Amino acid sequence: MSGTTRSAGVVRMPWAIAGLDLAAFLVAAVVGTMDPVFGLILGSAIASMTLVGAMLMTRAAGNRVGPLLLISGTLLTVSSVAGAVALSAVAAPGPPPAGAAWANVLNQVLFIPPVVLLLICVPLIFPDGHLLSRRWRAIVWLVVAALAALTISGLLRPGPIGSAELESPIAIDG
Repeated sequence: MSGTTRSAGVVRMPWAIAGLDLAAFLVAAVVGTMDPVFGLILGSAIASMTLVGAMLMTRAAGNRVGPLLLISGTLLTVSSVAGAVALSAVAAPGPPPAGAAWANVLNQVLFIPPVVLLLICVPLIFPDGHLLSRRWRAIVWLVVAALAALTISGLLRPGPIGSAELESPIAIDG
């Protein structure tokens, strides 16, 4: 009996994540000061990534394309929500709160990894969710190392960053 309940939960989880992603993006697009054309393009990308990822996770268990798409959509959603929070804080009268700078950093750091996952990692494992051979693992590790370096450099880069043009709270001069 618990095996049936567990598999029902496994089937529902990707759809719940996709629904939360779409709802969070809609709230961020409405509340934030997002450009309507950019919001439409980004919303379409998030919807397609999360919905196709959820469908693949429920229909093709074991295929790694679905989780990569769902993770990409979720990261893009978190980036969009963080950007909306940062832009809203900057648009409000008075100095922006300290949390706005952290939201801006989160927006900046989380925008590129989903794009890289979508454009490099998904094609490497398409269509069956596995690499063509073991030799392709080097490319995967190169992508992981590049994303880690890009994320760390984005966190530590001095000067105004992100769409809100706020200083990073953990920037290192040099």
